[in-house]
Amino acid sequence: MIKVFLILLLSLISCNTEYKTFYNLHELKPKTFETESSKGNTNLIHIYSFDNNILDRRIKGFKSLTYSTLTSERVYIATETKNRKKYIASPSKRKHFEEFDFILDQYLKGNTEYLKTLVNSFSGAEIGSNFYLFDFRTNKVLEIAAIGFDSDGKLIQ
Repeated sequence: MIKVFLILLLSLISCNTEYKTFYNLHELKPKTFETESSKGNTNLIHIYSFDNNILDRRIKGFKSLTYSTLTSERVYIATETKNRKKYIASPSKRKHFEEFDFILDQYLKGNTEYLKTLVNSFSGAEIGSNFYLFDFRTNKVLEIAAIGFDSDGKLIQ
């Protein structure tokens, strides 16, 4: 089973078009994840957040971070603003993914309760979207408030 997963993971990482499996993870629904997650991705942690802004409340796309607990590899995905079916995927750290790395690092340290206490960094403004963390190992979903960092890299709370 582990060999099959590693082969699958390596094939997903070898070609950008094959990141589609990770891209499709944004379709997960928090309410049904616990029953649906037994479909094989048992060694992944997936975090996503939809893009929206104060001027246009429609969802512009999404960003996600998928982490393999077997290889410690991270895959960053961002969709294009005008076409959500077009996306950029990269195993390299990307600009504007600080929140995702922060959430994953805190989660891996076991700081789940801390993540639950974070408040919306944009309170009062209709900007930002909550983050959803899906842990395929435990079939758990964690919803985290829309957070952001200031220009000095400090968490806005």
